Amino acid sequence: MSSRITRKDGIDPYPEVLLRGQIFLSIVQSINFLEFESVVQEWLKESKIGTIDPNAWYPRQEWLNLLKKLEKHTNTTENQISIGIKVIENAVLPPDLVISSVTDAINVLIAVYVNEQKNLPAGDTGYVVTKIDDKHYEILDDNPYLFHVNYGYIYGILRRFLKTPFTLTYEYLNPTQPEMGAVKFKVTLQ
Repeated sequence: MSSRITRKDGIDPYPEVLLRGQIFLSIVQSINFLEFESVVQEWLKESKIGTIDPNAWYPRQEWLNLLKKLEKHTNTTENQISIGIKVIENAVLPPDLVISSVTDAINVLIAVYVNEQKNLPAGDTGYVVTKIDDKHYEILDDNPYLFHVNYGYIYGILRRFLKTPFTLTYEYLNPTQPEMGAVKFKVTLQ
């Protein structure tokens, strides 16, 4: 894993990266939206984005700004996971897509990550998956998204495609400064 973008402090190391508007709309469509609607409305005014067009491209930094604002809100963990899950639910994927493993599912997550952003640095896939054995996998996040949002992305993609029950746990790679390091997610199939 590279150390390109493992910061989790809300500062995008690549300000030229753009994010599709549909990702922003996932916040409005998340299950907990009413709980933090006022925060989103305040952010919309501050960012000067106004109405979000799902097909337009916006600076990824604005997404990080919004996530950081939400981080200061109550029920942060639940809200960020809910947003991550909704992004995956909204991802448009081929209807005949067949997923038969955790690796396949994370490769779909990587495709969503790459396709929903523009101007990514060469080789930036956002995630690295390693199969430990038939029931255990590790996923390293290598992107600037906050930990709980990444948890929602990974949980959402596994829930959407895997037929096998699973548990998802995590470990900070820099426990003394989690905002400055990647997270290792661990998937155990039951």
